[in-house]
Amino acid sequence: MRDTNPLIEKSIEFIKAASAGVILGNGEKYYKHCIRVKEILEEAGIDDENVLCAALLHDVLKFQTTTAEEITKEFNDDISFLVVKFGEVAELNIPNQINNPEVIHKLLIQLASDIRVLLIRLADRLDNIRNCSCFSVEKQTDIAHKALGIYAPISDAVGIYSFVREFQKLALRILEPETCNKIEKFVVKKRKDLEPRLRKMQVDIQEFVTKEEIDAQTNYRNKSVYSIYAKVKRKFGDNFNEQTISQLGDFVGIRVLVPTIDNCYQILAHLQNKWEMINEDYDDYIANPKPNGYRTLQTSFKLDNHVKCEVQIRTYEMHEQNEYGPASHFTYKYGSSKKSDAKWIKSLIDMKESITSNLASENTKIGLFENTIFVFTPKNKLITLPKGSTPVDFAYSVHSDIGDHCSGAKINDRIAKLDTELKSGDVIEILISKNHKPSKDWLHFVKTREARKHIASVTSK
Repeated sequence: MRDTNPLIEKSIEFIKAASAGVILGNGEKYYKHCIRVKEILEEAGIDDENVLCAALLHDVLKFQTTTAEEITKEFNDDISFLVVKFGEVAELNIPNQINNPEVIHKLLIQLASDIRVLLIRLADRLDNIRNCSCFSVEKQTDIAHKALGIYAPISDAVGIYSFVREFQKLALRILEPETCNKIEKFVVKKRKDLEPRLRKMQVDIQEFVTKEEIDAQTNYRNKSVYSIYAKVKRKFGDNFNEQTISQLGDFVGIRVLVPTIDNCYQILAHLQNKWEMINEDYDDYIANPKPNGYRTLQTSFKLDNHVKCEVQIRTYEMHEQNEYGPASHFTYKYGSSKKSDAKWIKSLIDMKESITSNLASENTKIGLFENTIFVFTPKNKLITLPKGSTPVDFAYSVHSDIGDHCSGAKINDRIAKLDTELKSGDVIEILISKNHKPSKDWLHFVKTREARKHIASVTSK
């Protein structure tokens, strides 16, 4: 807590007064939610006072005890601007069942108008789902559906993986508590069984980095509960038991953090010499980052004939970027804000125009998603792709088997060529044929690394 900042202290007192008498469902005074939203941003590295003050005041206008003009007078133009923009986003009418891609797309555009509004909204929704146990079952279910259908995908789109995991896990715990509990118990048991073999690999890595004088950290990591849930659901439907979960094979992993990119490849080469690597699991997201900026070396090694261990190798800097959005080196200035290293402002962001003191003008908007598009499956699952992607890229992003057997596509219910460039908001249906195989010609127009990797693998045989 760093509330010695006079402007932040003033914001706390302001929201206390503005929300006096407003009580949350759990009996807490409303302002405590606002403080938690600020703390979520601080935990992620945000230290810009305007963003933190706006986080504290994000809902103040809905109490109708103050106006935007008064916020400008009491604080500054920038904070007032953020609070007003947040209010516009919060007022969007999102249906209980997330089944309208247009609504989701509109929300994304609204949030993208200023990255700081997006950050505050995600922190607000995260605190909401963390503290929703006092609500009715119907209300909790609504919150969980929106976490899975909107806020986890948005967090994923901008690379905030710590938020993705928590939104998904908490939503699953609400929607399917028995299944969630079953998976968690199994993972704990499996982790205990595999501990000796995991420890052997970890000791091997530690001995190598000590010999090479590499300042490294290694730790175990369990596969996320929701990731396991999604895989079992896809392969076995609703049949969740120890046998079906066991068939996934990868429940545990080791993450290695090192100072430099060269160190990443050194450790990978060492492991390849000592352990059997599963080549089809290898991805070099350092040389070819994901569209949202995610970077790591990722592959799997066999611990025994039935279990594999996923290994991620990345620099300390990459780890911070992957967890909280690749933003550690993005410097920005908003109006009266001091120039600062904003750890959450993504490196994907391009400043279209210089930020000026006229915060309400179009020139102050940030092109957050300029190189990214948002498209949907027929069941309204959100898929993030790089700009210029085609139905083939989409097919491989859903599943490699769908890509391999893709014979055609419909875009917004109309038949389209496989090299058609997709646009945000498109709904894509992939037509598949068991006898259909990828064509080398696809390599001329696909954009994603996943598509290129699979097409080249199949057509080279």
